[in-house]
Amino acid sequence: MKEISLFLQVGYRQIVLRRVRGGKMSKILKEIAYLASKHKLVPFLGAGCSINHLKCGWDEIRDELALQMNSLERDHLKIAQEYIDRHGKKAFCEFLKSKLLIDEFRDRNGFAHLAIMALGLGVIYTTNQDNVMERCLDKYGRRYKVIIELKDLAESTPGDTLYIKFHGDPSVPDSVVFGIKDYDMRISDTNHFLNIRLKSDLLAKSLFFVGYSFRDKNIRLIFEELKSIFGNKLPPSYMLAYSYSDELDRVCNEYGINLIDPLKEFPASKDNREAFEIFLTELVKETFLLKTNQEIQTLFNSPHPPTQRVISPLEIEALKSIIEQEDFLVACDKFRAVADQALIPLDYEETVTELFTKLGDRCSNHEESEALNAAAFNLRLTKKPCMHKVLVTLIVSANVRDKNELFYCPSYKPIPIKYYLTAIPFAIKHIIEKGDKITDTLRKHINSWIDYSVDISEFDLESQHFIKHWIDEAWKGPTTYEHPLKRKERLKSFPQIRLKHGNIHKRMMSLLPLTFRRPFEE
Repeated sequence: MKEISLFLQVGYRQIVLRRVRGGKMSKILKEIAYLASKHKLVPFLGAGCSINHLKCGWDEIRDELALQMNSLERDHLKIAQEYIDRHGKKAFCEFLKSKLLIDEFRDRNGFAHLAIMALGLGVIYTTNQDNVMERCLDKYGRRYKVIIELKDLAESTPGDTLYIKFHGDPSVPDSVVFGIKDYDMRISDTNHFLNIRLKSDLLAKSLFFVGYSFRDKNIRLIFEELKSIFGNKLPPSYMLAYSYSDELDRVCNEYGINLIDPLKEFPASKDNREAFEIFLTELVKETFLLKTNQEIQTLFNSPHPPTQRVISPLEIEALKSIIEQEDFLVACDKFRAVADQALIPLDYEETVTELFTKLGDRCSNHEESEALNAAAFNLRLTKKPCMHKVLVTLIVSANVRDKNELFYCPSYKPIPIKYYLTAIPFAIKHIIEKGDKITDTLRKHINSWIDYSVDISEFDLESQHFIKHWIDEAWKGPTTYEHPLKRKERLKSFPQIRLKHGNIHKRMMSLLPLTFRRPFEE
């Protein structure tokens, strides 16, 4: 994406700086990147992030307020409170709008905002009342929801980036925390919804302060707010200092914040600004790499269970009637419409398996065998006896398949072909007990399956006897196919033939469809 590519195209100077440090990444940068990759980092943006866009900071706002008030007061919060007391909160917010709102985000002036956006985190906090971050997100087409009032949380949707304006926004005067009374009220109100939200976000996450310095009068008050929320059990958090000072380090230590001096992390930087931007660049790069690696690892094996439709008792009862009364192909399609990729409650697995077996008993030709095979492809069963019965049913259906078919392997993946030897005798027994004849088509397929199945010697003597008995029964009478167990013994002395046959099998398996058309799918 456009904003990520901005950080992947690292300039020559940054590469040199990295090499100066021996190509090693600092421990604290790794820690923060790991937290960000796991969505366990909560950025908290301060006024320093926006000053290049706004061209004014706390001092400039204070001086203009003092000029309008004809006051000599130098304390930022006190002069703001004087203005509010004299002109009202609404007039004060109109003044803030004239200073803090921009029409267009300029990439050159908003590196910190770009970096925070590129991290791709779901929640961002700020004490700023400007709209710089909003314009940045707008410019790059990011979905987000500004959280100012309680109703904003209710209106947010999953997937939105929540941009939480912890000290309010001038568009909602009552939300703005700027003067002394505002801070006192916020600190004393432990049940304020934003305090509750922050507490919930930090139960398993860490704050990452960016753009704060000790010159911000509100930084200590922010920490006081956090202390009032968490007591003396603040979660481990971090602050990336734009301009390091011993006083800021002391305050951070007092509140359990890990202060990061970017000049110490990148000592070859020419100044604080370059070190600050290089740290953010490296943070985004490392987070990107960690996230990408995690996504590759979970591409085919997601750690999160998929959303599944659950089969209901009413659907199971309906299937019973459908399987008994409808035409086979119609019944098979309706079975798939209900069961394909659905979550089958454990208490109903045996019932669904029996319905599949009854459906299989009605299978009478190659076309119906194909439909039955497709119905098993996305049948999600967890009990091994149920899986075994499904495989037996599919093997039984091979008895009516086209005799000219070169090779057939059921599409039921939970049981690999090497274990087919456990199901083949049950299938033969079922066919014979139904009164049907074993066809040469089935014999041909049994030969192929047993070639790639486990050896009969791996079973106990009772199981060996059972397997041999029913395979012997299947080979009674005239047939053009060699007895599979005898054939397997004979082929043991011809590994080159087996290898050649294996290559043919692999090529044929690669031609099988990876999925089947869903019922009623256009």
